[in-house]
This record gives sequence, C-alpha cells and structure tokens, in this order.
Amino acid sequence: LEMVGQGGRKQTIQRLFLRNIQRGLVTLPPLFQDLVRDVYESEGGGGETVSQVAVCLVCGEKIARISSGSVLSYRPCVSHARSCGAGLGIFLLLSKSSVMLVQDLWVAHWGSPFLDQYGEEDFGLLRGHKLFLDAARYSSLNELWNSQNLRRWNANKWKKVEAIP
Repeated sequence: LEMVGQGGRKQTIQRLFLRNIQRGLVTLPPLFQDLVRDVYESEGGGGETVSQVAVCLVCGEKIARISSGSVLSYRPCVSHARSCGAGLGIFLLLSKSSVMLVQDLWVAHWGSPFLDQYGEEDFGLLRGHKLFLDAARYSSLNELWNSQNLRRWNANKWKKVEAIP
C-alpha cells in the first residue's frame, strides 16, 4: 500500500511503520512503584485495579485486561497490538511486574525489566522489594522489539489466543 506523505512523496505503509518501530519502546521511570503511581494518577485510576492493567511499552497506553491467569484475559492486549504495532506488542503487566510479548494471536511472558537490589525479578510482586529498572534488560527488550520478530524469542513459551473478531 502507498500513501502520500509530506511534500507529496509516496511512502509505503510498511516504511512508515518501520520508522515508528525504530524509535524504540517508551521510556520507563527508574522505580517500578513510580510507574504504577504515574499510570494511576495520569487517568485518575480509571476504576481498574493493578491486576487488571497492562501498559503498552510501544505507545504508553494503559490497557484494561479482563481477568488474570487465563490466556483469554490477554485479548485486549492482542487487540491493541493490532492497532498500535500491526500485530506486534510488548506490554508490562503491572500486577506481575512482567512483560508480555504479543505477535499476532500468540503471547509469551518475557520476564521483567525491573529487578530488586539483589538483581532478581519479583514475579507477582510477592516479596515486596523495591524494584529498579535494569538498563541492560530493557535494552535487550528494545532490541527484540526492533527485530520485528518477537516469536524468535524462546519459541516454546508462546501460547495461542483464541481468534479475535
């Protein structure tokens, strides 16, 4: 597909999308607790609880999830990935301090860019330690995003989500 850009130049949709991808993921604050506070203060909370919210790391939008635990609960993130990243998406699940990768109708959990003072993840926020952004891990996630092939990461961890109308 082609479209006319600024100055009358034709550009393909793919080229426009690639330019957007190469900007990288959103900038995250150095502390996980600051991210949680910022998400809820930015929109007055929106009535969701932490267990119902994911943050799109491509555009920064807050996505409400249906429930936790089931693969089907990720359908809103998969739908958002279609409109935001042409089927690709990277989301931070606030209730788990975990990143979810989306490619088309497939989802996988990547881990967390936030680590505690001992360099460990706190999946599910069970230990209650302060979590700090690990620049090397977030850089690695950015490189995966720029590859445009998220499914190359640990192929056996991907689960298929039911078709979304």
